[in-house]
Amino acid sequence: MSSFRKLFEKDSSKFLHQNLKKLNIKKNDVVYFGLDLKNYFLPFVKHFKKNPVLLDNKYLCEVFLKDLKKYFLPKGTIVFPAFTWKFIKNKKFHPNQSTPELGIFEKYIFNKPGFLRSKHPVNSVVALGKRKKEIVSNHGSFSFGANSPFEKFPKLNLKFVNIGVYFYNSCTYTHHLEHINGLNHRYYKFVEGLIKDKNKYIKKKFFFLVKYKYFDKELKRDERKFYELLKRKKFAKELKIKNIIFSSINSKDVYREGLKYLKADPSNFMKNNIVVQFNESNKKLKNKKKLKIKFNLKI
Repeated sequence: MSSFRKLFEKDSSKFLHQNLKKLNIKKNDVVYFGLDLKNYFLPFVKHFKKNPVLLDNKYLCEVFLKDLKKYFLPKGTIVFPAFTWKFIKNKKFHPNQSTPELGIFEKYIFNKPGFLRSKHPVNSVVALGKRKKEIVSNHGSFSFGANSPFEKFPKLNLKFVNIGVYFYNSCTYTHHLEHINGLNHRYYKFVEGLIKDKNKYIKKKFFFLVKYKYFDKELKRDERKFYELLKRKKFAKELKIKNIIFSSINSKDVYREGLKYLKADPSNFMKNNIVVQFNESNKKLKNKKKLKIKFNLKI
């Protein structure tokens, strides 16, 4: 290994591990990451200028994964989203072949040795470490709710850790809370498709939470207000190191405070107060439903 690489990898490892410790993340923790890898490596521009060959996505993913393993294994567990919306159209899902439609790191790790992936074809997660089997196993046909990986987070004392991206820009977990509380501004779409299970494809039925296309442009989410609430209550810890955001929040706090937040208003994660109304002129299923929506701006 070149001296350039050794120095860069040493600095990268130190940068990550020091900031995880500042967030009070333990080596035996279960952690769900929200990550923007490109932002994370911005402080290392000096290394890239001296040796441009370092600026390779695959190599940077290798370095970051190595640093995570060094910190968390063998006692801890790391979890990443691995969502694949393309299943809606192609109706075929293979845990080790269906590439996540997310960031470069999620695409890199989903089928790496040691990682396990949950079986929901749209809202899957990948996990590595001591409790990976517990996280990815025994799930139902819905994206969120009681029989999903997300339901296990508070029980595992999981922590949401964000690096290079704010929690409110990567918090799919809020959809899980909406599922539990009840919501009116989305619906569960049904798709039947082929899922790779052991050595063969099996036809299964799945449901995933989607937007109404008819008025999608009018529906804007706004989880930032909820994040600011968590900060005010001292549940969210945030650092800004070399202009890079690092934050951590315990899933127990997000679960408890999030359900309180939704109890006050089921559309609190949305920018506007939303009520969707369906008017049926005829109860026969063959007749199309007329759709109306009301927007009541919040004060």
